[in-house]
This record gives sequence, C-alpha cells and structure tokens, in this order.
Amino acid sequence: MNEYMPLIAAILGGLIVALGWYQTGKLNRANNIDLKRLDFRIKALESFLPVWHEIEKDGAALEKPDVIEKLATARQSFHLYGTQGDIDLIETLVKAIESKNLQAANAALPPLVNLIKQGVRVELRVDA
Repeated sequence: MNEYMPLIAAILGGLIVALGWYQTGKLNRANNIDLKRLDFRIKALESFLPVWHEIEKDGAALEKPDVIEKLATARQSFHLYGTQGDIDLIETLVKAIESKNLQAANAALPPLVNLIKQGVRVELRVDA
C-alpha cells in the first residue's frame, strides 16, 4: 500500500488543480459577463443625458428633430439594456411628449432624471 501512496497523492493533487482551474475559469467568465452588463447598463442610462441637457437649456427642445432623435436613441437603449422600471419611466415620458401633454412630460422627467443619477451611482457602487 505504501508504494501506491505517491501515485495516489499525485492523482489527488492533479484533480485538485484541475478543479481549481475549472472554478477559476467559471468565476472569471461570470465576472466578465457582469462587467459587460455594467458597461451596457451605464451606456443605456447615459444615453438620456443629452436629451436632458437639451431640455434644461431650451423649453421647446422637444420640438427639435435632433432632440427627438436623441430621445429615440435613449428609448432604444433603455429597451435593450434597462430594467422594467427604467422602461416604464422612459415610456411615460415618450407618451407624454407624443401626445403633446407638457404637464405630463414635466411630471415624468424628474423621476427619470433621478433614476439616471441613482442608476449610475448604484451600478458604479459610488456612495454619494
């Protein structure tokens, strides 16, 4: 039995190393997926910032074609990479703009802006 001990130790050592490599690869893959998801989520949230800046600069910004185009891009990003809550907020704003309901659009804007601010901070784990 003692003559097989080095062989058994080598097999167990190799098995432990192989399992470690497998687990490390699995954890690295999960981390890469999380980083990619974070990147897309932040881009989606940031896609609304140009629209927001235009609205702040000019009260009639939502009648400009380039702002509507930026809003459409933000809407697409939210639908692709946002949560259901994000999608609901952007859709509320878009529907208010499409129906030319300024009061509803003004009411829908602050929750969306807060979502953007908090969303980016949460995703980046910034305590501010």
